[in-house]
Amino acid sequence: MSLKYQIGSIGWCSFESLVQTLLKCIIGPGVTSFGGSVDQGRDATFEGTADYPSGSTKLSGKWIFQVKYIDIEIGDVVARTALKANLKKELKLILTKNRSIFNGRIDNYILITDVPLTAKNRDEFQILVEEENFVNNFRIIDGDEVCEFLSKYPDIRRSYPQLLGLADLDVIVNRELYIQSQVYMLDWQPRL
Repeated sequence: MSLKYQIGSIGWCSFESLVQTLLKCIIGPGVTSFGGSVDQGRDATFEGTADYPSGSTKLSGKWIFQVKYIDIEIGDVVARTALKANLKKELKLILTKNRSIFNGRIDNYILITDVPLTAKNRDEFQILVEEENFVNNFRIIDGDEVCEFLSKYPDIRRSYPQLLGLADLDVIVNRELYIQSQVYMLDWQPRL
């Protein structure tokens, strides 16, 4: 099973926790994580400058991160449709509540999802956000990008057992014990 489908099947709570941990590596240790259902649409916040989306293009200001988990086992197209409907329903409320928390200013709104998106989907989401009069920086980190970040930060991936695969055998199997067993067998093989 590919990592894309593994992250899509770990459940909303584990996915949210995974993303919050990744954000502390990607954005910085100043990321504040929230949890549960009373988070006012913000799963994490940050205030400051970060090397995101790249080292040469930095965003700064007041940030809101929203994690949206959709069970992608229902299929990519259906999951994308559900994500769009969910965002459309919540967007105005999220932006209104969080503008009041941040004294009327949100500079960066980052949506993170397990759903893999197409360029067309990204354009549709951008239009949704603009229709709510959010003219500052809007970015989406989709399921494929989450997987890329997990490749960049393998220790985070390895801390979620449900994401371990064959490439992680060195973590699953005690490598030192395996080597000692091989040496022991090679030593005793001529005697047997």
